Amino acid sequence: DKLGLPIVTDGAFTEADETDEVPAKVAVARDRVAELRAGPVAAICSQGKMIPPLLAALAGADDPVPYKTPKGGGWLLTWAGDRLLGLSRL
Repeated sequence: DKLGLPIVTDGAFTEADETDEVPAKVAVARDRVAELRAGPVAAICSQGKMIPPLLAALAGADDPVPYKTPKGGGWLLTWAGDRLLGLSRL
């Protein structure tokens, strides 16, 4: 709200019900991030089982543990076109 962005519910970022569903959910979320990246600024909110593997996938990393995010935490992703330049904890 403080950013003046519309609030939209997007199923691409909902947490998987089962652990074996996580890779498929992350693939959908990764594709949605690519779509959002082409538009205006976006803030994405999700849950602890979704954010670490999504960030790892975006960074090209195999291990999601470094991307574990405490409740209320966040990340700033910096892009140059479709290339992720950096992830910074907020």
